[in-house]
Amino acid sequence: MRLTLNLRKKQKNYNDGTFDVEMTVESDEDSTTKMHTLDVVLAIDTSNSMNEKVGETKRLDTAKKAAVSFVNGLILDGKTNVRVSVIGYGAHAYEVIGLSNKKADIVNAINSLTITGGTYTQDALKMSDSILSKSQADQKRIVLLSDGVPTYGYDGKNSGFDNAIETDNNITHPSYKIYHRKVTQTKIPVIGGFGEEEYGDFIEGYDANKKWVSDGWFKRYRFQNYRVYPGRIGDGRNGSETINNLLFIEANKIKGKDITITTVGIDVYGDGAKVLTEVAKNSGGYNGANGFGNNLKNILDKLAEEIINKRVNNGKFVIPMADFVKFKDNLTYEVTTQGKKNATLTNAIKATKPTAGDNNLVFSGLTLGKDDKLTVKYKAELVEERKDGDFYNITKTSPELFATATTKDKIVFDKIMQVKDLKTINLIVNKEWIGNNVPSGVTEVEFTVNANGEPSDTIKVKADPAGNWSGTKEKLNRYKVGKAINYTVKRSCRRQL
Repeated sequence: MRLTLNLRKKQKNYNDGTFDVEMTVESDEDSTTKMHTLDVVLAIDTSNSMNEKVGETKRLDTAKKAAVSFVNGLILDGKTNVRVSVIGYGAHAYEVIGLSNKKADIVNAINSLTITGGTYTQDALKMSDSILSKSQADQKRIVLLSDGVPTYGYDGKNSGFDNAIETDNNITHPSYKIYHRKVTQTKIPVIGGFGEEEYGDFIEGYDANKKWVSDGWFKRYRFQNYRVYPGRIGDGRNGSETINNLLFIEANKIKGKDITITTVGIDVYGDGAKVLTEVAKNSGGYNGANGFGNNLKNILDKLAEEIINKRVNNGKFVIPMADFVKFKDNLTYEVTTQGKKNATLTNAIKATKPTAGDNNLVFSGLTLGKDDKLTVKYKAELVEERKDGDFYNITKTSPELFATATTKDKIVFDKIMQVKDLKTINLIVNKEWIGNNVPSGVTEVEFTVNANGEPSDTIKVKADPAGNWSGTKEKLNRYKVGKAINYTVKRSCRRQL
């Protein structure tokens, strides 16, 4: 990285004490930067609609092919700093492979995905968060692929029994629990068959007794096992504003942990695109694909390249303001990519202005790659008592760049710009003669100027055409070493013989 500092004067003589600061941070082709560790969870929609075709190919097959290319772009041969986990999500989210840098295993996991029902996007984020909670990587990302709005949500209140699904296996999962309940049938002697089934209460746990068991002539019973989704709402077919809002809350919690969320829509328009945009807002951003193979692949390939090339990802740029410099606002900042404004990267930045308790200007949420440049501009002013003509640093120490939000590694720039300003005063001495009697032959009188008690200059007092005696010393320094100068004048008198 390279830091450029430019100082632009408001006025050539700094008469008002203000100055404009401009700083740019950009990649240097000759610089070498540490390759940080990166963990990515790739969440792929496996809902029923992903089984539909766009053109000649099913959406899920298109997503698999693009995801494999994405992984090939992320995990470079000979590098072990990047790990990828793959999860699918339909009626619930499920982990196919944990964080791994073994490319072949990850590709096999992607290709094993199958259709699994509705769209439980919130559960996909919850599972992704759970996986990344165990990560110690410098950068953590979630890349979520979806073809529509979520049809399930998690409110933490619903018992989930309304969404109980009968199951024949005892596979446990973070999204659901296994329950069983007794089913009883009563014999109707007149007809000779069995009447309606009566169901008992749900009891947590699996019961292997699934066959009908006779309980005398009139009754028989068995135990049915169910997957129950605690807190899940929705019918798996239709979205709702409530489900969307629950998803947004989940996404914001995750983004608050410095995890970057990027969403990719597959043939998504209208409400679906709006939902995915909101999920990735102020984070990794939303990308829309038309569902055809090359389009989705190109988007994911570009995303992989951007992730790898970002030398700063969700990082922080800190400008420590000097004690003698006041931040005067007029703050602007912008990230450009190849000379053009990058709205996504710019909008992701949060600027924190200096305060009395923290005299730092901080830019967090910063992402910069090899073609990106951050430009910061603001107005500042030397404090009054430092306008003494000496140079002062505009920052207390060198600006610092942290590559990620959590890393302690930082780039310290070795450039500190200096500024000076000079506040002056004019000293005027007026003399009155006693009785207006000017000694014969006297045309001027010299006074000694003392600065803080020490002789520093002289002022000559003369009579003007009107007979008034005065003298002026211009542009005397008002301050010295941070303190106001106390000026006095005196004239040594001696008796005339």
